[in-house]
Amino acid sequence: MITLFSVFTKPFTYSLEDQIQFAKYAGFDGVDYIASVKDLFLRPNDILHLEKKYKIKVKGLHIPLPLVIYTPNFLLNKINNLLNYFPENLIFNFHLSGFVNPLGKNLHGLESLKKIMEKTKIKISCESNPDEYGIFKYYPKVTYDPDMFARFCINHNLPINIDTCHISAWNYDIVEFFRKYHAHINLIHLSDMTSDRQHLPLGKGNLPIIKFLKELKRASYKGIVVFEISRFANAPKEQVKKEVKNSLDIFRKVAFF
Repeated sequence: MITLFSVFTKPFTYSLEDQIQFAKYAGFDGVDYIASVKDLFLRPNDILHLEKKYKIKVKGLHIPLPLVIYTPNFLLNKINNLLNYFPENLIFNFHLSGFVNPLGKNLHGLESLKKIMEKTKIKISCESNPDEYGIFKYYPKVTYDPDMFARFCINHNLPINIDTCHISAWNYDIVEFFRKYHAHINLIHLSDMTSDRQHLPLGKGNLPIIKFLKELKRASYKGIVVFEISRFANAPKEQVKKEVKNSLDIFRKVAFF
């Protein structure tokens, strides 16, 4: 399995460079970069500089967060251009809600995105939404209901990304979801959560993380795992580094085979 640490530039307690340092210190295979809309129009100099400085590569890309709400077709070629900056990138992750939303279903846009990925030979993965933001409750249920989302992906030949927090937030057991759909899952966004706080380090919430990791090992899961950990309660950077490393250590101890 390839392990990546999620990094992004939106307003955050820790800078992009801090996050790269967390990933480097912990020993991840690379990083998953949540791009900004600006990156679609201008060269992403910040992340490219940090790749070189810390000798850690972007091996996963996440669609810019505003495009989770709506992904217009004219930006698809911009996404294609962004991919060219990261030759070691393995996978591109998008949210179904960008194409299935209150405005309707943009299946043509989905097919166009799939064709772009086929040309670049980069894997694609589709993600469901959490319950954190009220706006998403007005979207079609296939964008967040775990079973409806999975069936939509399977019916449209879209590989599935299971985000442990997003699935669990809708009162669905993550182990059950993985067992049911693992043949179609090629990406995992891994983090812990409590009833009011998502994307915590492993062991800091109440998800059945150890049981889930044992299930990955039992199923010989060979996909990519992104640690989407971003909630640290404003802890000092040295403490955060240790928490990130501890999360990766837990994963390696339980899930590796």
